[in-house]
Amino acid sequence: MLNQGDKFGKYTIVKRIGLDERGNSTGAFAMVYVVSHKAKEYVLKIPNNQERVNNLLREIGNWARVSLHPNILTFHEAVADEGKIGFISEYIQTGSLKDWLKNSENLTLLQKLSMIEGILSGLEHLHQNSILHRDLKPDNVFVKDGIPLLADFGSAKDYDFAESQHAYGFTYWYAPPELVAIYDEFGVVAKYQLTEFDDLWSVSVIISEILTGQYPFDRMSKIMTAEMRPFPPNTDQRIIEFVQKALQKDRNHRFQTVKDMRENLKNPQGFLAPKVEDAGTIIDEDFVEPESKPDPATTSTNPDSFKNSIGMEFVKIPSGSFMMGSPQSEKDRGKDEGLQRRVTINNEFYLGKYEVTQVQWKAIMGNNPSKFQGDNLPVEQVSWDETQEFIKKLNAKGEEKYRLPTEAEWEYAARGGKDGDVFGIGDGKNLSSEQANFDGNYPYGNAAKGKYLQKTVNVGSYQPNKFGLYDMHGNVWEWCEDIYKDSYSGLSVDGSANVSQGDLSWRVLRGGSWVSYGYFCRSAYRYRNAPALRDLGNGFRLIRVSE
Repeated sequence: MLNQGDKFGKYTIVKRIGLDERGNSTGAFAMVYVVSHKAKEYVLKIPNNQERVNNLLREIGNWARVSLHPNILTFHEAVADEGKIGFISEYIQTGSLKDWLKNSENLTLLQKLSMIEGILSGLEHLHQNSILHRDLKPDNVFVKDGIPLLADFGSAKDYDFAESQHAYGFTYWYAPPELVAIYDEFGVVAKYQLTEFDDLWSVSVIISEILTGQYPFDRMSKIMTAEMRPFPPNTDQRIIEFVQKALQKDRNHRFQTVKDMRENLKNPQGFLAPKVEDAGTIIDEDFVEPESKPDPATTSTNPDSFKNSIGMEFVKIPSGSFMMGSPQSEKDRGKDEGLQRRVTINNEFYLGKYEVTQVQWKAIMGNNPSKFQGDNLPVEQVSWDETQEFIKKLNAKGEEKYRLPTEAEWEYAARGGKDGDVFGIGDGKNLSSEQANFDGNYPYGNAAKGKYLQKTVNVGSYQPNKFGLYDMHGNVWEWCEDIYKDSYSGLSVDGSANVSQGDLSWRVLRGGSWVSYGYFCRSAYRYRNAPALRDLGNGFRLIRVSE
């Protein structure tokens, strides 16, 4: 066991966590610590079983693969020290869903439904990546700024691996009746084929707790009979019907996928369906509509494009105004995409025609951090901090001055003048992997399934938008200048960057990447990451600063 002040790799132990009120460990599979590095705190998880290296590598790969999702706890890196492997992840100080549930009686139905939607979204992301959580419970869902983050799928394995494993690692109170029925006196279940149904049962119990304020069974034995406690007085009939279906004894009568659960909640009778009067655009109450909207600068004498000394091409983006964010009616809308408001870009600007390429990065930085190597591939595995260093060195050449685009500038450019559309390419409503580089198994809207290349492609491989910009959707996530804030309320409407409000430990990324699903690539979708994080899905493009 490590003590305060000890080192694990480059990280310093701050304290041990995962202990009960008596100081005993609550986790049978790992030692968990808060650690620090460069004045920032993280969580270090050291699995107890270090002998099965392949299992550890599989867990690292699984976590890193799904970490981009906004409802999954962020994985930073794996660290080795004296023959042991540890996982470094985001440290959430605000508590878990278990803590959140203690105050649920003071929460609105909308807040509860928002929490449910986030949990289901994260779980669906795991399942779409062939990962089972296997121990989903309130303790393993962290809550940050009202957003649930699924964590501790340390015993999670991909489906092929899981089929031959014992069903260890689950918590009895959140296990389905078919598993509880064969649970022996030593807590070992053999020859049990794990499936999505195990996670679906667990999340259904959690949803019941959120909506009713109580655990659905008064005795453990009743899990097998699916005999539930009476619902609290005045419980909405829709809640009763949803919970009763979700917790049927026969799993064939339950919801069959996370998608089924989400769609049931979103149907016209469901809780997540927007009311008719709320289905359109929402405008920030503090926003004052400008007296006039500037026209695109048709009289500008500036050239339409230019190329700098290292071959970076830029296209002129006209001034104008647009609706930033998404309406509640937009499919797969994120809760941080509002309040939707009109933003005015008063001056034309030059934005990179393409994402910054590896040959351009090497010309300035002298190295290439990218996983997928190729001169005309976008540079990736670059942090926000590293983009600032690149910009500093590029600006030192004494030519034009550059910076990252603001979040508003990026979205305005991505829409390509197609205000109100979901995408700035194609018909604006649908997206297939014939139009952008993302996981084609999960297209958006009515688009057909397509290829999943599982890598980046040369910039400019797909059709540009109406502004002449390539790969604004997919290929790599693109860093923006802004600090992440979980809504647009109180932010400026002039297109400038947010450099003071929100969570100072996060910066904004936009556009989706080669590993993303279609809905991540929407013009309004907002993602965030720590500025020091390097990820193989993260790249950037630049703006030329006007003199």
